[in-house]
Amino acid sequence: MINYNNEGDNTGKEVQSLLTKNENKEENGIDNTFNENDINVKKKERKRTFWKYFTAILLFICYMVSYCCVFTIGTASPLIEKDLNMKDSEFGLILILSRSIRIVPKLLSGAIVDIIGGKIMFVFGELFTAAFTIVFGFGSSIWYFTLMWSGNNIASCFTWPSLVKIISKWFDKSQTGRIMGFMSLSFLFGDGLARLYLSAFVAAKLNWRQIFWVAGGTLLFFNILSMFLLKEPKSLGLEEALYEEEEKKKTKEQEINDMSINQMSIEEETIYSNNLKERIKRLSKGIIQWTKAFPRKLFDLFWPIFKNPSFWVLCLEYIGITLIRYAINDWSALYYSQQARASASLAAFGSVLFPIAGGVGALIIGWIVDRVTPLKRDFVMIVFNVIIMMTLFLVYLFNALVDMRKESSHGTTSSYIIIPMILFSILGATVSANYSLPAGCLAIKFGGKNQAATLAALFDTASTAGSVLSGVVGSAFLDRTRQGWSTMFLVLLGVSAAITLISILFLFIEMREFTNKYEKKNKETTVSK
Repeated sequence: MINYNNEGDNTGKEVQSLLTKNENKEENGIDNTFNENDINVKKKERKRTFWKYFTAILLFICYMVSYCCVFTIGTASPLIEKDLNMKDSEFGLILILSRSIRIVPKLLSGAIVDIIGGKIMFVFGELFTAAFTIVFGFGSSIWYFTLMWSGNNIASCFTWPSLVKIISKWFDKSQTGRIMGFMSLSFLFGDGLARLYLSAFVAAKLNWRQIFWVAGGTLLFFNILSMFLLKEPKSLGLEEALYEEEEKKKTKEQEINDMSINQMSIEEETIYSNNLKERIKRLSKGIIQWTKAFPRKLFDLFWPIFKNPSFWVLCLEYIGITLIRYAINDWSALYYSQQARASASLAAFGSVLFPIAGGVGALIIGWIVDRVTPLKRDFVMIVFNVIIMMTLFLVYLFNALVDMRKESSHGTTSSYIIIPMILFSILGATVSANYSLPAGCLAIKFGGKNQAATLAALFDTASTAGSVLSGVVGSAFLDRTRQGWSTMFLVLLGVSAAITLISILFLFIEMREFTNKYEKKNKETTVSK
């Protein structure tokens, strides 16, 4: 981390150096008036460097902590069922209804964030996620639990798009791959760390109500920190990130739309004005203006995305890659236990390797996409999909050999676990690499500052469909067929082949658009000559 506290000393030395150089030039008869802008530029650059990395780290921590509230119900479910004599079917009803009700809010969350603002919605999302988690601990009926957990799910929909929106204002396109690869670690590791954190309180003999209060209180503490410490460039008098030539060459209609969106935004410096009356007045005016123009602005945000074929192709690929990710992540521990005859502790350790390798893959793909052209980036995605397909084929072969060994009455030993561990780790790195791109890096690169959150939320909605399908695939084959695991891996292999073809199609669409832009540019150059 950059040491911002030493800025004054360094700046003082730079000022003294510039003054000395200026005095020397004046002595030599050179008229060169000291330019204070040079000092101000350097100070602003130092200030911007500190705040953008500080903001990224703060967002990373706050979003990772939010998983305490997302997975509280899963950690405390045995205690709830035992204390209230609930059935599994009743508890399942709470999860099904609360997760189903979040689909529409998740679809609209990105557009709302793009219109209102990143910091406001991030604070709002985490505040209400914490509040609903705390209030959940006061209930005792199924419908009360369903209502509170639905509120938790809806509020949490706004956090990731808000994070993407804030990052898009601090980091330009040349840095989005690396920074979003880093931010992806927050959800890749957040799940496991949250469960580990909460399980410590379960081990300490806290009841389920206290566990919900601890989870909500933890997030509330970090939410208060983000409320005061989280900043956007304009609130600090700094410029937002630039987004290359496509934003400099907008059509007049696009400029008008973007201007109206920005005018509708309830800007951070407006809300946090020093004058309370002025703050309330401007906030009320902004809310009224936003309410009147909201339907039109939703159309302006969604329509350019929906009419782009690349978006739909990428969504299909994202659904498939999410299906594979959740299937391996959810069922790997059970696979180690049943097929490799591993102990419960060894199976749990093996299941952790998948998200750890996923974090490595997310960092690698982020580093790559910042250093290659868009077409090469698409080719890298194809290569990763091919590796996924080949690895799943090896997993299928290995599982077939295990089934044959079982049928021949030779049995299996835990020594076999090393093979699926290696294969699942490879899958973790490659699957998570392609999984982390659309809802993070590509959302910023394609959407820019004005549509980054909208795209992130749309891709996140597509991932929800993939996660649901993964549960269907697992439950459909594991219990109902004799060779359930082989059947499931065969289905996943077919999905990986499909997303490989889809990624190739995406490359061809991008190549065609690139060719059309190149030809159009040549025509304009010819006409101007």
